[in-house]
Amino acid sequence: MTATFVAQGNDLASSGTANLIVTPANSQISLTASATQTRLGQNVIFTANVSSTTTGMPTGTVVFLNGSAQIGEALLNATRQAILNTQNLPPGTDTITAQYQGDVNFQ
Repeated sequence: MTATFVAQGNDLASSGTANLIVTPANSQISLTASATQTRLGQNVIFTANVSSTTTGMPTGTVVFLNGSAQIGEALLNATRQAILNTQNLPPGTDTITAQYQGDVNFQ
């Protein structure tokens, strides 16, 4: 950012410069599932909702994990949702999380 003063009368022209760092805005993510219990091989739909803590609309990708293993990814749609359909969950208790990957404006 630069400010400039143009010479007038006896005053000399001058300018000054300041650095400004703009960081991406924070986002929030929530995750819902179409079922809390299912049978092996049945379809489950996971929906991640990404919201902004400021103005603007997050874009980009959400990664879905079962524990530490990635089970899929989906792009955010116009309503800021990323939707994953899967039938490949193993038997037992699965811990599903969604991680928003950010974009140039949001983290």
